[in-house]
Amino acid sequence: MVHSLSQRIDDVLALAPAGRAIQFDGDWVTWEQIGTLAHRIGDLVGTARAGIMLRNRPVHVAALLGVLRGGGTVVVINPSRGDDRTRSDVEALNLPIIIGSSEDLAALAPDTAATTVAVDGFDEPPTVHRGNASDDAGRPGVAVWMLTSGTTGPPKRVDLTYDMLARSVMGPDSDHDSAPTDLRRGVAIVNSPLVHVGGVFRVLLCVAEARPFVLLPKFELKQWADAVREHRPRAVSLVPAALRMVLHSDLTREDLDGIRVVTSGTAPLSADDADAFTEKFGIPVLTSYAATEFGGGVAG
Repeated sequence: MVHSLSQRIDDVLALAPAGRAIQFDGDWVTWEQIGTLAHRIGDLVGTARAGIMLRNRPVHVAALLGVLRGGGTVVVINPSRGDDRTRSDVEALNLPIIIGSSEDLAALAPDTAATTVAVDGFDEPPTVHRGNASDDAGRPGVAVWMLTSGTTGPPKRVDLTYDMLARSVMGPDSDHDSAPTDLRRGVAIVNSPLVHVGGVFRVLLCVAEARPFVLLPKFELKQWADAVREHRPRAVSLVPAALRMVLHSDLTREDLDGIRVVTSGTAPLSADDADAFTEKFGIPVLTSYAATEFGGGVAG
């Protein structure tokens, strides 16, 4: 069975191979570069579980899309949680395949029985070291085994199914939603971490819409402002802490001139901050409610 989300990823990756897909550190990666690596990853993983040590890098986006286009399950591993915690997490998961940068794999999975796949760039194919892990039955129908944010206790893993994510990024009738026939003109900005549901959701939304995007390693005010000035997105998403950084910066209405709306979620945003932002920049702030378990927004 080919999931509608997997099919949409394949359709968009093949839509305009030479077109711009992801801007990172000022350089553009094409859809063909993303697609070539994604196909290699998908062929390696199949329908198994694959842990990905996710950082906000284009090669990791390609790895994520590769597992999803092949019908496998992405097991999110956060390499920034601390080395000891990440090593314990990797050991407990007992995964058949682990994907990450060669540096992260060496530091965080040095003795794993899993097959490791090092992805460090687009110029060379992934480096594969075959392990002796037992066969994996996978998690049929599960697209991402995602860590929750830990609001009510230690982060735990929840199933985000293919159907759930397809409806989140393609609409309620995702099985019959037509794929785009052209790349979108506007450029989005993704500054949410890929190890959180917000980052995965925004990447998949851009791919589902065939929309190029700027990928920031993390929210950093100057990089974000430079991307806003260059691409003039009509809508941006800022978590409350980032919104307050923008609010209390030297940025002006002219700097944010192209933005028509800001959405904010993941944590409470005070009405005073939202009103102050609108007063300073003339941009309405729309608050939203979401949870990892829902694979996207619930209300706004």
